[in-house]
Amino acid sequence: ALFDISLTNRANAPVDVDLAGVDPEGSMEFAFREPWVPPQKRAKDPIDQAQRALDRAEAAGVGRVDPEQMAKQALDRATAGAEGKVVRWLKKRKRMGRAIHGAVRIAPGETVQATVGVSPPKQIWIGRSVLHPFQVTTRPAGADAPGPTVNGTLRQKPWLPWWLLIVLPLIVLAVVWFLSQQTSEAAVPDLSKSADVFAAKGVLEAQGFTLGETFEEESPNAKPGSIIEQTPKAGDTAEEGTAVSVKVATGSEQKAVPDLTGQTADQAKAALAAAGFTLGRPLNQPGDPATATIANQIPVPDSLEATGAAIDVVFAETAVTGTTPTAPATPTAPATPPPVPGGTPPPATAPATPTPTAPGTPAPPGAPVAIPAPTGTPAPQASPPTPGGGVSVPALTGRSQAEAADALAGLGLVPGVLSAVSPDAPAGTVVAQEPAGGTEVAPGATVTITISRGYPAVIHDQDGDIVRVGGATGEPVEPLAASDEVEEQANASFATPLIAYRRGKEGSTPGVAPNGQIWVLDPADPRSARPLTDAGFDDRRPAISPDGRVVAFVSNRGGRTDDYDVCFVGIDATQAEPRCIADRDRNVSRPTWSPDGRSLLVTASQDTQTELELLTSTVPSSGTPSDWVDQGLVTDGMHKDRKTDQVLSSAFSPDGATVAFSANWNSNTFTLWLVPVTNGVLGTQAEQQPFVAACELAWRPDGGELAITQRNSTCDERGRIVRVSPAAPNDQTLISRLDAASGNPVWAPPAAG
Repeated sequence: ALFDISLTNRANAPVDVDLAGVDPEGSMEFAFREPWVPPQKRAKDPIDQAQRALDRAEAAGVGRVDPEQMAKQALDRATAGAEGKVVRWLKKRKRMGRAIHGAVRIAPGETVQATVGVSPPKQIWIGRSVLHPFQVTTRPAGADAPGPTVNGTLRQKPWLPWWLLIVLPLIVLAVVWFLSQQTSEAAVPDLSKSADVFAAKGVLEAQGFTLGETFEEESPNAKPGSIIEQTPKAGDTAEEGTAVSVKVATGSEQKAVPDLTGQTADQAKAALAAAGFTLGRPLNQPGDPATATIANQIPVPDSLEATGAAIDVVFAETAVTGTTPTAPATPTAPATPPPVPGGTPPPATAPATPTPTAPGTPAPPGAPVAIPAPTGTPAPQASPPTPGGGVSVPALTGRSQAEAADALAGLGLVPGVLSAVSPDAPAGTVVAQEPAGGTEVAPGATVTITISRGYPAVIHDQDGDIVRVGGATGEPVEPLAASDEVEEQANASFATPLIAYRRGKEGSTPGVAPNGQIWVLDPADPRSARPLTDAGFDDRRPAISPDGRVVAFVSNRGGRTDDYDVCFVGIDATQAEPRCIADRDRNVSRPTWSPDGRSLLVTASQDTQTELELLTSTVPSSGTPSDWVDQGLVTDGMHKDRKTDQVLSSAFSPDGATVAFSANWNSNTFTLWLVPVTNGVLGTQAEQQPFVAACELAWRPDGGELAITQRNSTCDERGRIVRVSPAAPNDQTLISRLDAASGNPVWAPPAAG
């Protein structure tokens, strides 16, 4: 680097000054020069001209014949004295004056300018900048003491920045990855000649492509079931592995989809062709396509679909790919029927599992699964054992709740009651205890007993009435609300025995009530039914809060009959005017509470798409509209931007760790999707359960299964209700009548106690 310096003589006589540079380590090089002056402005000093002539003569070797001396002069010129490589490089970039040899003469009152070139000890090729402090010193001729000094710092920069050590390997890895991703390209085959989507999938895979999304479009000029469009187009060049989306022509007529269960692919093709449909994609890979039988299908049997629609299938025998094959759809009947609420419980054939499985965890067959306590209810804690004296805890497993409580009270111990879903243990019996029988505890200690609630019932719509059915098999069927009006959309909470539902007078369309109120009733006393909201509006989709005190619903009370907002009413009200969150930008429906009562999910419609919208509140289970804050559409970034994409229904799992919802993303049919929830925040990636057609849905109290309504592909026809575990999505059990229009399932609250 070059630094400019100036020297001023404030004395009254000329002075000769020697310049020098020093640094703490003594490793830097310094070179002093006069300021650069253009040749046309330089003074012609005769002495300087004579000296330069002498220098040129000596350089040329005039008057000297000693080869050794001439070589030494050439070496001196090559090394350029003490300037160093950096200064010589800088000289090429910046015009520099003559080198200063010896002292600088300064006249009285004169200021002399000079430059000093500073060279570092060695170059830094890659890394960070380094600071080198130094001083320029002056010493007047004949003076014993040095003159004034000036400090400077050389900032030595590397030739290459330090971050290249990080970026360069990443660039190399990126290049390697990019090269590894390069695949060969091929022409996309013409799928218009394929008989159905199933055949088109085989054609694509044979040529290195995959089948993408399948769309349906009513086309009067095309044969129903034929492929009328594909993307990329036939003949286009695309990389191998590219997903090719197809559009299937459908007719205007609707027919019932046949049941394909147990048939092979060829048999299913014939059955579908006879019914006016085509075979769609296989949702899993069959082990042997010629012999593999169909275990499940989407859309479900008996649903009404447009002629020519593609019916997707699931095979029971899957190819061996290192994963566990999917179980068949037809469930095996249990050896001992699980108890049904309201019926006679079967006898216990073996001791229950000592410890219930945690909520949401897949349990072994027959194992009890703990039911989460209602929000705000502290779970009882068992007292620790006190060996060496005290009260011996009796063995309580298999006893009734009353017998267990009496036995503990007789010993001066306090019972703490927990609940669990147990398919096999009779309802009301003890399936686990802590501490175990025979353990010694202090007098007055708490002993927790886990009580079986049997298999919870399911409440749902059926032909305009509200009914309750056994959750295990669908039997028996008990009417709960069966007036002359249309009663539908029942909802329940684990914190109250009451159920909320919509009730209204039937209009001109059979089975449809254009207006309705929110009602509640106690299933133990159907005569207790009463309207919560006032009449004259269309109130829909009630949802009871986790604490059982507030009912959220949607209503068109904002002045526009086609605009629905979220409203709240107390569960103890009668024909009350609710309080609503006014929102004219979005049309919302189907509210669902989080288990802690701090979040509400609703479906929100904008233009032709429907997403999930999240509302949050710092006040749990609040019925005050101002407590709720709109957090926006939380599913908008989870899928492609397709105009027909819809989210239909959603539900928080009892432990609050998962949201299940139904959507028609990537398909023409609504299917089940799951997304994780962490600290009240929904994840950004949802996982599709492609084997499960889903419209409305509800979690079982223990989180082990879902009750799901299955209808046609657009969820607008009569439906059936199945229960299914997310851990085994292909194992679906029907719990509603096939000859009835069923929908909107909700699990009944656990039995009291």
